[in-house]
Amino acid sequence: MKKLITILLLAFCIPLLSQNQDFGKLDFSMAIGVQSSFNSLNLQEYQTKYPESEILNRDYSNFSRQNYGYNGDITSLQFLFGYQLKSNDRIENRLRMGISYGGFSIGTSSYFNTTSHAYDTLTSSRTNEEFYVDSVYSENLDIRSNAQQVGLDLSYIFRANPYGRWSFYTGIGVELGVNFNTKFEANYYGGSYYQSEGTYSYYNFEETQNSSVFEQEIYDIDDSFYTKLYVPIGINFRIAKNNNFWKHVLIYSEFRPAIQFSNIENNSQIDPILGFAILGLRYQF
Repeated sequence: MKKLITILLLAFCIPLLSQNQDFGKLDFSMAIGVQSSFNSLNLQEYQTKYPESEILNRDYSNFSRQNYGYNGDITSLQFLFGYQLKSNDRIENRLRMGISYGGFSIGTSSYFNTTSHAYDTLTSSRTNEEFYVDSVYSENLDIRSNAQQVGLDLSYIFRANPYGRWSFYTGIGVELGVNFNTKFEANYYGGSYYQSEGTYSYYNFEETQNSSVFEQEIYDIDDSFYTKLYVPIGINFRIAKNNNFWKHVLIYSEFRPAIQFSNIENNSQIDPILGFAILGLRYQF
């Protein structure tokens, strides 16, 4: 353990002794990211994938899709090492590799249906205006599959102005990993309320009745493999150019449009990722 600590201290301190531009061959970065994805599965495909689900295999022919498969924002962590392959004052080529860990929403979809019928008539004591009251029954079906992911990240980077205060980069990358702790969840909500609509104003007063229903099913899904292809687009900011310590430290922001291929329960699935936004800190050795 003492030897390991000594090696890490030497690796950290040696670059501080350098007074020239002969650094940056290696770097280490850590970052936090937020990604949003889109689920292309429709209700019929879910019913085929999970025939044992009592909630899913009902008649939803009158339901409409609500969120069109947007999966929200999920956080992940990254730890990456970079190795400089080729460099000059204008551009450098760098190989980057490391580990990525976080969550991923494999699929989220919502469907709803509303039915109503005349219930009562209200008469204003001031204006004698009549308001018709409807009894409304609202139903919602919420389907989601969430997983945790750990993967090996490998990318080839082209960086412009590598020794400048500001630098920009792009490239191509791939992440290979495992979906684990995956769960499928189906939720059904049903409930009544009264709704009154007049000529000049709209009243919505809810009275939950005994007919309100909530049902939930949760299934564990086997671990599966995934492949994620992405294009990194980023910007670096070097904290200082002349200070012997801070010139090694960079703050960076990266955006990754991506597409993910998964094999879940022997079924292939493609998930376009709308965006993966990353904010991180990099140290160049």
